[in-house]
Amino acid sequence: NDIIKIGTFGFGGENKIIQEICKLVCEEFRNINKQVDLNFHITEAFYSEKCFDKIKNLCLLNITSDNIKLNITNEFLTDEQVLHFLFSNDLNIFLYEYYDFYNGISSSIDYALSVKKPIAICKSNMFSHIMDVNPSICIENNSLTNIISNGFSPLEGKYNSWTNENFIQNIETIINQIKK
Repeated sequence: NDIIKIGTFGFGGENKIIQEICKLVCEEFRNINKQVDLNFHITEAFYSEKCFDKIKNLCLLNITSDNIKLNITNEFLTDEQVLHFLFSNDLNIFLYEYYDFYNGISSSIDYALSVKKPIAICKSNMFSHIMDVNPSICIENNSLTNIISNGFSPLEGKYNSWTNENFIQNIETIINQIKK
């Protein structure tokens, strides 16, 4: 359609470098004849300082093209509303800093995978569980346009391997091994 919708969501925090999404989108889409809606849902994190207004202002400062519009919200959403939000985007993008002191993964990806829409990430260790797909969904290796064009197919294997049925089967296998 005439509007490209690019979204992200999660708890607010400077480690998520959300303003970089704005820069990246402006660089890639400034010369196209389409509107790009940046749909960001950033809730205040209970574990860090309140930073929604700071994030919003940084985003607005980094939008340098007239065809790019920021829609940013922070009210509480139910799981169903979050999934609807993610499904309404053509691309969901997540950029986090690299953590050399931390070995966790982002739970936002679980929500994004479940709606089967294209996902773009950076090479943060927070995305180590999905960064090996081919064609690449990493912004360091691929353009947003290509990631959108490739659709969900690069992530289909991850989606299928992490179904509820596979999870239950793996737990049952572990329990059966322990019983022996």
